[in-house]
Amino acid sequence: MAQTKTIVLGCIAIVILIGVIVACVIGGIFMLSLNAHADEAEKQGMEFGKGTDQSGCQTEAFRRLRAALRNHDLLKRREAQLFLYGCFQTCGPTPGFCAAAPPKDEFIPNRRWAQEQCQKEGLGNDDACVSVVMEVSDVCLGKTKHK
Repeated sequence: MAQTKTIVLGCIAIVILIGVIVACVIGGIFMLSLNAHADEAEKQGMEFGKGTDQSGCQTEAFRRLRAALRNHDLLKRREAQLFLYGCFQTCGPTPGFCAAAPPKDEFIPNRRWAQEQCQKEGLGNDDACVSVVMEVSDVCLGKTKHK
C-alpha cells in the first residue's frame, strides 16, 4: 500500500513538472512574440516620424489607440505608446508643442496632466491613453533621445 502511494505521488509530481515546463515554454514563446510586436511598433514609429513633426506623431498615435480601443485589442493599445516613442525619435519639432506640457519631471502632476489630456481627447482615463500622453511629457522634458 505504501509503495502504491509513493508511485502515485511520483506520477503526480512528474505530471506537475511537465505542466510547469510546458507553461514556461508557452509563456516564453508568448513573451518573444510580444517583444517582436513592440520592436515592430517602435520601428514603424521611427519610419513615420521621418516624414512628420511632433504633432503628426501624436495625431497618428491617437488614431492607432482609438482603433485598438474600438477593436478591444490589448496589444495594439500598448503599441500606440511604442509607436509614439519611436516617432518622437525621428520627427521634426512642432513650434509650441510643449507649451502646455508639465515643466518638471514629477510623476503625479504629470500623470494628472496626462489624464486631463485624455479627457480632452474623449478617451477618459484609459491607461493606454495615459501612457501615450506620458510619452508627450517625456519628449517635452527631453527624456526621449532624438536620432
